[in-house]
Amino acid sequence: MTRGYAELLRIIDFRDDTALDEALAQHSEIPRAELCRRGVASAVLPEGVYFTDLQEHHQMLLYELSYRQQLKPADLSSAASVERDFLQPLRSMREAWCANANVAGTCGQNWWWEEPKVSELVARSLANNKFAVLDGFLPQVEFAALAAAALAEFEAGGMARGAQLSGLATGDVRGDVQNAAEQTRKWTIRGDFSSIWSDSDSAAVANRALTTALDALIMGLKHPGGGDAAIHEVADRLQCADFREETMVACYPGASRARYHPHIDNDRSFIHRVLTAILYLNADWSPERDGGHLRLFNEGRLPLPQPAELGVKYDVVPQGNRLLLFWATEEVPHEVLPTRRDRYACTIWLVDGPRSASDPKALQRAAANPHQLHQLRTLAACLPRQGPHGPTMAEEILSRSLLRASTATESFSLDRPCDQCGARGGLGAPGVDAEAGKWFCAACWRHWAASLEFTPRCEVGKLEEVEVIL
Repeated sequence: MTRGYAELLRIIDFRDDTALDEALAQHSEIPRAELCRRGVASAVLPEGVYFTDLQEHHQMLLYELSYRQQLKPADLSSAASVERDFLQPLRSMREAWCANANVAGTCGQNWWWEEPKVSELVARSLANNKFAVLDGFLPQVEFAALAAAALAEFEAGGMARGAQLSGLATGDVRGDVQNAAEQTRKWTIRGDFSSIWSDSDSAAVANRALTTALDALIMGLKHPGGGDAAIHEVADRLQCADFREETMVACYPGASRARYHPHIDNDRSFIHRVLTAILYLNADWSPERDGGHLRLFNEGRLPLPQPAELGVKYDVVPQGNRLLLFWATEEVPHEVLPTRRDRYACTIWLVDGPRSASDPKALQRAAANPHQLHQLRTLAACLPRQGPHGPTMAEEILSRSLLRASTATESFSLDRPCDQCGARGGLGAPGVDAEAGKWFCAACWRHWAASLEFTPRCEVGKLEEVEVIL
């Protein structure tokens, strides 16, 4: 190790108090007793994150050394191209809109990015760069309310460790890559805390402002009024993005130098995410002082190669009220770099409705939450017509989810007559939409499901009625 990474290492004997004092002078949060144990090899990274037990598990340190030695920063010419062709024109459009709105006395009443020229630039950036950035996405009052709700959620202990919510928490992992004891400043592969916001949560008003604006933006991208081939390529890719997951709000604590190592947002075949949308909630963010960039890499295939092999595409500063869009596929591996200040963001994923509705694993994931069962009826509208050999496995899962489980909000009465056939007894469920207030037996529900036509007609602008967690 010393031969391969000598320029990056300084070796210290734990009995050398003077050298230790010097090395840890800027990192008082690191427990010295944890580092200085007989027979144990430890390490401290420049940002103040430490490893222990390296004599047994040194792979994480080797990864960090290789990352720092081999990874090159983003190409300056590419970054300049993004700034020149997309960010600066968008900035000018926003400034012009705000100036006109101030004169008219309406600044903050509408969204500055509703102009078709803005949608065209966003679409071209998604087509050419695989990502797009919009600053000032929400009116200031709505942004401030959303940021305050996220802060309150974290400070009230309402967020769970991100590693507990993902596959990272399971499996045969060598070494303590998850920092199971949650020791301050100890290295971990994922250091965020997060929770899910739905419209029934206390943050619903603030969250609805975000989802309503995002739905409008996506509708504009799905239905361009004109434009070149790149604009229509993006519209075509978004046509089946019929659903969005509920909002994930996350905090990366600065005290622990939290980060999230390279990954993609579609790393399980049954998730079927299409697009990632992130709104950053950090006012007065300084990239030099606070860090916490979202680093976008060039396209890679799972399992992801080393970051140096991928190459850095662009580093996004998580400044407040900035919306970042990127494809939730292997086209855009990404990571969150260590943050020195609490870093907040809301993330929403747009999901391929038809693929999810016909995938048994996707439906099983959706049906795992009993509170979402009533929304699965809307997802059923994406199912194809029942085949000649009987229902598909996906349709069976949907039927069982709807007709065999009860929720706190729905009554599966056994003696109420079916409003369609008049039969009593057995399983059934309430109607929805135009049939709300009625009750239908299982046989009539199955007859309805079998008659569905597959027409991918769902529009994101109507998603307030069809939100589904997938």
